[in-house]
Amino acid sequence: MTGQWTHWDVEQSAENSLTVWIDVREESQNVFSNEVMSELDSVLDHLESQPDASAIVFRTRKENSFFAGADIHEFLDIQTAAEAEQVSERGQTVFKRIAALKPLTVAVIQGACLGGGLEMALACDRRIAVTSSSTRLGLPEIELGILPGWGGTQRLPGLVGILQAISLILQAKKLTAEKAQKVGLVDKAVMPDQLEEAVLQCVRSGGAIRAERKRTWMNWLLDRTNFGRDMVIARTGKRIARQKEHYPALEKALTAIRKSYEGGDAGYRYEQEAIGELLMTPTCKNLVRLFLLRERARSLETWDVSPAIRDQSPRNLVVLGGGTMGAGIAQIGIKSGLHVVVKEINDDAVEAAQKRITSIYDTLVERKSLTQTEADTHLGRLTLTTQWDPCKQADVVIEAVPESLSLKQSIFKELAAMVPEGTVLATNTSALSVDEIFADIPNGERVGGLHFFNPVHRMDLIEVVHGRTTSPDTTGHLLALSRKLGKTPIVTRDSPGFVVNRVLMPYLDEAVKIALEFTSSSSDLAAIDHQMKRFGMPMGPLELMDQVGIDVAAHVASSMSVVFGEDSVTALVLKRMVDAKRLGRKTDAGFYNYVHGKRTEAVGLHPLVEGIDIDIPVSPETPLDEHLTPIQQRLVLAMINEAGRCLDENVVEEAWMIDLAMVLGTGFAPFRGGPLQYAVQFSNDELIHTLEAMAKEYGPRFEPSPALRTLES
Repeated sequence: MTGQWTHWDVEQSAENSLTVWIDVREESQNVFSNEVMSELDSVLDHLESQPDASAIVFRTRKENSFFAGADIHEFLDIQTAAEAEQVSERGQTVFKRIAALKPLTVAVIQGACLGGGLEMALACDRRIAVTSSSTRLGLPEIELGILPGWGGTQRLPGLVGILQAISLILQAKKLTAEKAQKVGLVDKAVMPDQLEEAVLQCVRSGGAIRAERKRTWMNWLLDRTNFGRDMVIARTGKRIARQKEHYPALEKALTAIRKSYEGGDAGYRYEQEAIGELLMTPTCKNLVRLFLLRERARSLETWDVSPAIRDQSPRNLVVLGGGTMGAGIAQIGIKSGLHVVVKEINDDAVEAAQKRITSIYDTLVERKSLTQTEADTHLGRLTLTTQWDPCKQADVVIEAVPESLSLKQSIFKELAAMVPEGTVLATNTSALSVDEIFADIPNGERVGGLHFFNPVHRMDLIEVVHGRTTSPDTTGHLLALSRKLGKTPIVTRDSPGFVVNRVLMPYLDEAVKIALEFTSSSSDLAAIDHQMKRFGMPMGPLELMDQVGIDVAAHVASSMSVVFGEDSVTALVLKRMVDAKRLGRKTDAGFYNYVHGKRTEAVGLHPLVEGIDIDIPVSPETPLDEHLTPIQQRLVLAMINEAGRCLDENVVEEAWMIDLAMVLGTGFAPFRGGPLQYAVQFSNDELIHTLEAMAKEYGPRFEPSPALRTLES
């Protein structure tokens, strides 16, 4: 049947079976577009005319993708709830046709099997998954502010049980092949070299490979009785009560799961209605926008990288320093297929770096995220040394030594004299000036910044920093490396704090100012964090400083007084906290006390405020009072205003770059879309008049930036 369809092929296979091959053209991942779904309808017409086939096996020609879900770009074409419901109904209908096929149906899952891809696999009789680092199964629609709308909420609970279904859908968990087999989501997980035999065995046996999920009396109670299911639903409802205001899909997904036990089409109809409502919400629109912005940032074309550099993949990476950041950079380098040299100062440091990197892999193997064979392959690409000679063949050198300007300058001066002129030199500094670090380096067009975030293997964002002398080709090489490492880059000019720390520090500065006011008035500091968590931040500003370390925050604050003014007392207060050994979680004392790693009470700053004049301002009435509390206004608008100043100074080229960087780099409430996207939900008059009123009471730091006066959605 080859040639009848663009994205699908049907061929005759062993044992009178049919193999349906999936290969969505001109896409790195298989995705369900309108065209792909229409062709699947046609494929099913053909399959329904073959009732005597022994089995129908759905497979992918892409090693890294069974189906990665729906084409999110097409979400933008949906204008009404009714149109969204039709999209849901159509997908349900197509997958019901798969479920109704008379021959045995088998989904062979290799690579990403997410969203609509897993919903398609759930419609099949059997599922075989290939054990590899690229195979992940899940229903992550919650991350887009919706729920599975093609039958996933209805088919999954009966297969894996109510607890696993809730975990997979409400928490958007993605499972390895082995974990999926353990919970009953797939019938068999096999190594790649065992796949063909496993498929043949499944077809020959008529599907007699199903691994029955281990049942206990507790499983029976929770999955088979109304009492058990009601108890699980009620407890989950309480857990999500605080989140459902911002993420309405959580409650609707829970209701859809409950309806899956009612039988009939009521649950499917509820899915359709829920999709219709949720796709129209601001939460969904903002989350979809962020998803597409992430794709946009990852495209080298977005940054005008030349075609020659796009086609030139980096191969050899050198990391100077094997501490926490250096080890993390090295690990993602070898994981991405690069040959990585880690240069350290002595044998003890080499040994410590080796332990850091192998411990990351030990954890990944233990969690079944990688096989031991894959881990060993990655580690085989790693060289650790105290010598300079192995560094001379690098395409890119990344420095990750302690934040000392003189140290970084001396290292690069020595390095530049021994590597070829074409080697790109990059610093991972988070607070120092890239231009100052490379001030005395010849051939300054080959230098730049690559600011990773900690922990490197988890944080998606990377800031690509171009200095005064950085050439476009060097920026292009750094962007190509970022893509190779699987990171999402934002290009920024060399400026204090780049983007993330630049916007974040005024927020932390304002939090310290409020903490001082609270200390003076004997108010509970925890209220500051509570207000920001109500706004939607993953943790409050004081918690955040305790988490990253007060010493780290103090270092950044001392180097960024240019941002929030020389008269700010934040750097002084943080330094006094460091001197008092109140470094946050690492010393069990910061803004909070900690016992065995658990936070207890907030601690006043009384012993640390000697000699500091503290005025307690009166919160002004503003146009945003109905939307934000006074504390939220001070903290949120501190970020928004600084984001505007970044645009004023051309730190980045466009507003969306700041929004994406702040969501990925700080966890800024994703459902709000980023600081500038949040700002445009208000009228310009409301925003500017609020800032002007705050400037009169709190000081010139709240004077509206020129960019905010002309901000448009």
